[in-house]
Amino acid sequence: MPSPEISSFFSFLMPTNQEAAAPPPVPAPAILYNQGFHPSIICDRSGMHPIVGMRYHLRGKNYDLCQAEFDELDADEQEEYEAIQPPVDGDKHGASHAQAAATAKQAAKADEARAKAEAEALKAEERFEAQRAKEAQQQHPKSRSLDKLTQKQEAEERQEETQGLTEELTKQADSEAKKKAGK
Repeated sequence: MPSPEISSFFSFLMPTNQEAAAPPPVPAPAILYNQGFHPSIICDRSGMHPIVGMRYHLRGKNYDLCQAEFDELDADEQEEYEAIQPPVDGDKHGASHAQAAATAKQAAKADEARAKAEAEALKAEERFEAQRAKEAQQQHPKSRSLDKLTQKQEAEERQEETQGLTEELTKQADSEAKKKAGK
């Protein structure tokens, strides 16, 4: 058996039975996760490390607040922060994964709705163009006959003008010829 001097000398290195049985000062990580613990996140205002409970992240910045510091902000300032749920069952990213999955699902639904709306708009446009083409076909014979009538009237008017000009020129030429013959 070691001497009492040696045992007292090394006693500071070895815990006593009473000290060894003492509970750890910090709960195990799994317990902290269940209580809403954000690992490796520090409250930038109070210095709380880690943040327990809800965490509030300033959008676009690397700045996080704990619940107590967030509650002290004005309502306008609170709108700039995004609430992040504590991680669940040891997931270090917590609700961000669930939020990302929900966002991806909503984006997929929005893409499907947009594609469906575009397809419907394209079909409506095709129906409109088909109706327009049908109406143009129905009006085409009428417009063709109107065009022919107009062209015929214009040709007759040109012919009358030409006849009138020809008669005038003939009269002028005759009168000039008579004048020359009379000299």
